[in-house]
Amino acid sequence: MGKARVCRYCGRYMAPGVRRCEACGGRARSLSWLWWLLGFMIIVGVATLYVLYKVNEKERVLADSNLTALTPGFSERVNAYVELQPFSEGRAAVKDEAGRWGYIDRNGNLVIACRYDNAALFTGGVAQVRNGRLIAYIDTLGNEVAGARRKSIVGGDTRFAVFSDGGEIPKYGLKDAGGNVVVAALYDSLTAVSEGLAVAMVYRNVIDGVDMAGMISAPLPVLTDDNLEDAIEYMGDSVLNILARKERTYGYVDLHGGSTFPVGALDAAVRSQSEYRRFVDRQHRLAEIDGERRERLHVRQQQMLGDSIDAVLAAEFTP
Repeated sequence: MGKARVCRYCGRYMAPGVRRCEACGGRARSLSWLWWLLGFMIIVGVATLYVLYKVNEKERVLADSNLTALTPGFSERVNAYVELQPFSEGRAAVKDEAGRWGYIDRNGNLVIACRYDNAALFTGGVAQVRNGRLIAYIDTLGNEVAGARRKSIVGGDTRFAVFSDGGEIPKYGLKDAGGNVVVAALYDSLTAVSEGLAVAMVYRNVIDGVDMAGMISAPLPVLTDDNLEDAIEYMGDSVLNILARKERTYGYVDLHGGSTFPVGALDAAVRSQSEYRRFVDRQHRLAEIDGERRERLHVRQQQMLGDSIDAVLAAEFTP
């Protein structure tokens, strides 16, 4: 049996199953709209809580991952080294200008002197170092650990992935698990995130000591047979003669887009690569023009040789 209902107009109780009031003919009072409203409010509330949870989770991840603060002092200290490795267990291997490796702490202070030919990441409290053919293991204070063995290196923070912008000169950045860009694609190489930081590298092209970032590319001049040789001699006889040296600069990048790179380093790298690309394109064009000119000269020589032979034969056999 159904439940008794109340008429929405006169308020009298209606027998179960009766659709209209016997007294006034009105319909029964329905509360279904309240259930629909309650369901809608529950759905909106759950969605709001989910969004707030994801936002808080992202902020927590960024806060937990940013173990090493990119303070001005930290940036100044790490910029004194020519190459950097990711942080692991509070230590990061760095290479000085003499080509020797040591370790810094999260504040950028050198805690293990640069005295090794090679240095690996810390895993399980020890790191493998090498001097010549001698391999040893040290702890986080630089003391040698007897009987230690090399352990597998744990990967970086899997919540973030390196991506490329797909450009002609590809640049790399970081995305989170949701595909959101965390670090813009500005760097020529980028490692996985470890302890809140990734190691980035940018390079400048240098040819014969000239930094390409400082060059101003002029338009390719109109070439003739008179100035072609001078142009080719200045630019080089072949594209194969272009040997550009890459001056690499390393830095740390955090999950908020900050980095330890000196001011202007990224812009200088982009300008350098752009100028070098224009230099190579000009070199290719000069090589093509030179090839076309040589082909024209060869054809002309063959024509002149054919003309001279015809003249000799004509003179010899003229009656």
